[in-house]
Amino acid sequence: MMLYLFERIDGLTDSYHSEGGLVVIAEDRVSAQALVLERQNCELDEYDWSKAKEFELVGVADAQLFVFPDAGCC
Repeated sequence: MMLYLFERIDGLTDSYHSEGGLVVIAEDRVSAQALVLERQNCELDEYDWSKAKEFELVGVADAQLFVFPDAGCC
């Protein structure tokens, strides 16, 4: 399993501060991209994927997606 960490994605949420972080756990990048496509407001282009940090996970994990909204200042 792989973990893909996106530190900052513009337009990730529909909040006033729409930026945020994203973590995707999936078997591979193709599976990760499929999870991302299922999430509303989450469109990553090749540039976003090129900036992602990739980590190989040891052991078994479920495919998951975590959104960390930017809380902003207000």
